[in-house]
Amino acid sequence: MVTLTSCCLLSEFNSVSPFVLGTPDKVVNNETELRDAINNAPNKKSHTIAINTDITLCSSLVIPANKDITLTSNKALGHYKLIGPYGDTLTVEERGLLKLDGVIITHESNVLGRGITVNSGGTLIMYRGEISGNSAIGVYWGVGGPSSAGGGVYITYPAGVFEMYGGKISDNYAINGEGGGVNNGGTFRMFGGEIVNNHATFITNTVDHGFGGGVYNAGTFEKYGGTISGNTAHFGDGNVYHTGSGSPGGDGGSSNGGGSGSGGDGESSNGDGGISKGDGYSLKYVIIICVGVVGLVVGVVAVALFFYFGRRMKQMETKFNALSQGKVEE
Repeated sequence: MVTLTSCCLLSEFNSVSPFVLGTPDKVVNNETELRDAINNAPNKKSHTIAINTDITLCSSLVIPANKDITLTSNKALGHYKLIGPYGDTLTVEERGLLKLDGVIITHESNVLGRGITVNSGGTLIMYRGEISGNSAIGVYWGVGGPSSAGGGVYITYPAGVFEMYGGKISDNYAINGEGGGVNNGGTFRMFGGEIVNNHATFITNTVDHGFGGGVYNAGTFEKYGGTISGNTAHFGDGNVYHTGSGSPGGDGGSSNGGGSGSGGDGESSNGDGGISKGDGYSLKYVIIICVGVVGLVVGVVAVALFFYFGRRMKQMETKFNALSQGKVEE
């Protein structure tokens, strides 16, 4: 319990992940080394790869099935960048697992491309770092034409999974699409971190798109902590927009800050949009509870030891006095 509490404190106040510590399994310096490290990683076993510099990718980086990859930076302060090509920077395939623990997933300002796509059956977990400066764009020829979705992260229907514990998703765009920061068609659980200053924009006159600047939820969204604020959308909610089937969206998906929507309320959810739970307990509350429980246990043990040793000392004193007076009976 003490170890768990210490890890929680490190994670909250020093931005150090309690899950990924120690020496990486591989340090890489370029795209070729990075791809080889991923492909040669053992199946179904956690493998940590640290990038030693900013790396610009020539094509999308794929996390294959049965790989459990953690990407981090071999840097004391700050994070190195993975700079994507035209299209996705990273794709997590079915049964693949990617953990981000201190890298920046981005694109050059003049290159269009999404940050990360999580295919159905794949899993993305974010502890530290950023997904920022990405943009997904779709071209519309009318209703039913191709669309963009999820400038930062796109979680594929029906079984893609994204869990966010820390870090930041910011300054991403969905152009002619939905979900500037995150577009969720699977399951998105948010425990911490920030989704800020993302945008869902609209540049054609044929279809009304551009919803959910921060999060566009068409699946299951469970928000237990973190911040969603300052996002904008051309239509609907600026921060979180719910659609599709399921239970009505509640305040679990609502933003913690302003945001705006030029076609509607910047914070309220829209109709029966997915399943959204309340804010629940943030990581800080969990830390407070952990510390309180540890303090209570330590206090109870200290009191018990105080009375135990006090009683033993009194017994020893009585016996010593009896011995000194020659009154101890065998």
